[in-house]
Amino acid sequence: SWYIEDTVKHDELWRTITIISDTTKSLVIPELHDELENIKATDQAVRRMYFDDDEEQAKAIRETDSLNLSRLIGLYKRYPVINDYTAGMGALMSTQFIHYAKVLNYDPEELLLKEVLKGNIFAGEYVELIDLCKCELLRPEDGKARPATIYGTNPTFFFIVDSVGFIIQPANIKEVNKSRKRISMSETW
Repeated sequence: SWYIEDTVKHDELWRTITIISDTTKSLVIPELHDELENIKATDQAVRRMYFDDDEEQAKAIRETDSLNLSRLIGLYKRYPVINDYTAGMGALMSTQFIHYAKVLNYDPEELLLKEVLKGNIFAGEYVELIDLCKCELLRPEDGKARPATIYGTNPTFFFIVDSVGFIIQPANIKEVNKSRKRISMSETW
């Protein structure tokens, strides 16, 4: 927290700050923020608990992760807008979806695509998250290979040599541009 030591010397500034503070309405939905914080706290609590054996701990973590994923999906059904303004800065963590993609093999694409199309999630954040989940974390279906990229954000397509940036066009460029167009993102190549 910050403060002004001399409110007499900075009287005009102090009045301006007071007016802004008194007339600004927070868009944060306290119940949403609290539930997201509770999900994070529950997630960390089970990981810090002492268990007699590793198998028991792994089971408790899997159960907690499954419950938290259900709770997170339920929030998207209950609240029409979830973003940094309604949930509180930093309350939404892409890392939660990345974690669930890796541990529970959960694909967040459908849920998050709806949020992008509603304008609640930035398209740039979405494409990086989906490329990471689908191209690196999710276990592919039987007999299928992981795609190299869906939206063209895979860092292996970009490199720098002697201060010159190079971009390698992926083999599936038509599919990449089609995917980007679907969410109103410009083509990369």
